[in-house]
Amino acid sequence: FAQAAHRVRSMVWTAFVGWRREKKSPATRRQRVATRHVRARCSTELRATRRRARARTRRRRQRRDAAHNSTMSSERPGAALARALAIVSLCLLPFGLEYGYSVLVIPIQSILTPSSPYALDDSHAVWALAGSLLMAGAALYTGAGAIRRSPKLFLLGTGVGSAIGLALQGVAMALAEHRRGTAIALYYLGQVLFFGPGCGVSFLIALIASIAWMTRLFPSRPGLGSGAVGPCLAVETAVLIWIFYGFNDFGRNDLCKECGEGRVDLFFFVAAAVVGLSQFAAASLWRLPAPLAVAAAPETESGTSTTAAPDKESGTSKTSLSFGDVARSRTFWSFFMVYLVSLLPGFGLKLMSAPIVYFTYGFSDAASAAFTYVYLLAYGAGRFLTPVLSQDRFDRACFIYQSYSVVSALVLLVSPATVNGLPSGRWPAPLPFCILVAAQGFFLGGFKGLMPCWLKGLWRWMDADPEFAHYDSAPAFNFAFSMTNLALCIAAAVGPVTAWTAYVGSPDVSQSDLDSGRATGHDYELWYYGAGGMQLLAAVALVVPGAVPRFEPPADLA
Repeated sequence: FAQAAHRVRSMVWTAFVGWRREKKSPATRRQRVATRHVRARCSTELRATRRRARARTRRRRQRRDAAHNSTMSSERPGAALARALAIVSLCLLPFGLEYGYSVLVIPIQSILTPSSPYALDDSHAVWALAGSLLMAGAALYTGAGAIRRSPKLFLLGTGVGSAIGLALQGVAMALAEHRRGTAIALYYLGQVLFFGPGCGVSFLIALIASIAWMTRLFPSRPGLGSGAVGPCLAVETAVLIWIFYGFNDFGRNDLCKECGEGRVDLFFFVAAAVVGLSQFAAASLWRLPAPLAVAAAPETESGTSTTAAPDKESGTSKTSLSFGDVARSRTFWSFFMVYLVSLLPGFGLKLMSAPIVYFTYGFSDAASAAFTYVYLLAYGAGRFLTPVLSQDRFDRACFIYQSYSVVSALVLLVSPATVNGLPSGRWPAPLPFCILVAAQGFFLGGFKGLMPCWLKGLWRWMDADPEFAHYDSAPAFNFAFSMTNLALCIAAAVGPVTAWTAYVGSPDVSQSDLDSGRATGHDYELWYYGAGGMQLLAAVALVVPGAVPRFEPPADLA
């Protein structure tokens, strides 16, 4: 055994020494060097081939856009407007359904947790809605530049992801009766991970398309691009809510007579098909007017420092900001916080309006739906009229924003009297609360409609100043415009969650109180006061000089 072990060690050592000598031999070294040179040459050729392919793709896209622009210039204004509205409406369909979730909380909660639909621990529909909106904001914040560079690709991805998310929610509704745990997990998965990011992406693309097309078609109506989104979104949300009530047998059962009561799963399956096809149709119709399409495309990559963009008129290069530069600026975060605080009360009341009129005032299902449509009408009016009134002027937009904040704060501070102590369903007892919610819907739409004009005044005020001829403000504005929508999504998540928690989580309100109509706890009054105080804080921040400063390009950009 010892001799055999010695022979094995000798053989292993001999093989190792031979391998080392061969590795260190000049021939082997020359072969390795030659291999490295071949690999480097192949890599260089591959990079050059990729650059040539990208250049060919860019030239083909330019020729296609030029041909499209020549066709579009001869297209009648009515046909161009129809195309624009079709693109915007199709892109907004996922976000319209997301808005509808705030009204559909009660029936969805009743399906997921029929024994305790309004218990705070089992409010899965509310938590999933908040998570979905946060994911939408995260997608907008992190993918601001990529979404603008490849909107058609993101529309296709949104169609697939949204359809999968809605289908998973339909499966969850079908399994809720027998497999509650699995149904809740599938509902979270579909709502948060699949449907949420798609809603944020499609909403940003709809804003880009609306502003670009309306600015080209109606140059004398500044602000119409931002305002046109409001009526489209309100109408789509109202139609989707009406269809949902039909499938769930709330007030209208003529849409699906053979489905039976509570076939919400079928609604989600139909919605998955409709939303997916709408995004594919939007991708096939997608076009932007050439001048705005060039301005809308950022020239920087996220995470890099300042970059240089060529100036075609002067032949020189212009410097611009990157994603990281905008994210670190005080201008962005100051307006971000003011915008977030302004939107919180409106989104909170948007969720809680239906439960309050249903439990506190004893509205029927049909009356609750009608009340929701009134809110959407006020929201669409505020979103459409406010940017048109501002005329895309920064000073006028500031004045309107401040006025809305003050009036909204005053309405919120006096609102507990409209809820507490008025549990009667007889008119005019519910009238003050209905007026309150409609007013907040109008203000919510107005705040959102003024956001593009405000950002333009903060980030693009220097475009006509010769002193800043070296600076290209378009990339910074585009990044700020996309990233500020994160505040919208955070407000849409935090506002409803805090309002719902204050309403159903109050220790002095039980399930019997909800059923009997005495759901007006002290905590919910505090929510009103807190929301009014936040609106006053936003108004004060807008009045204080320098609280929301205009962006000054750094001197080292020159």
